[in-house]
Amino acid sequence: MTAIKISKRPAPAYQEYASDILANRSYRAMSMAERGLWDTIRKECWVNGSVPSSVPVLAKYLGIDANHLQQLLSPTLISWFNITNEDITSPEIDTYRLKIELQRQGMSEGGRNGGRKSQENRRKKDEATLEGRVKPLSRDETSRDEEKRR
Repeated sequence: MTAIKISKRPAPAYQEYASDILANRSYRAMSMAERGLWDTIRKECWVNGSVPSSVPVLAKYLGIDANHLQQLLSPTLISWFNITNEDITSPEIDTYRLKIELQRQGMSEGGRNGGRKSQENRRKKDEATLEGRVKPLSRDETSRDEEKRR
């Protein structure tokens, strides 16, 4: 398969099942404030790809107090994300985005191949041949010979 070509417009939304999230023990172990932060970070990761990993920068980015943010960043919450030196990303969101891009690419290739096939068929139909092509008559049509006989 060819390299993944990122479409010009990102997907507008991601799909998740509330029942899957609510059934997850790790999610249930978080406080309501942690769940809110978890959800906000995931949405930021969907729209922007990542959030800053530095607590003071992230606190300013999210518009909350740095001390409060530090308290909310529990090991349970952090376990949902990948943290690098500069960014926090969501592997689940990244995987979903890749899946959507692959689907889009597949549909684009399918459409392109279907268009090529249609064009080839049209060219073959319009090609001149020595025999010429006879158009089959529909039920209600009669040939000229039959009209002359009447």
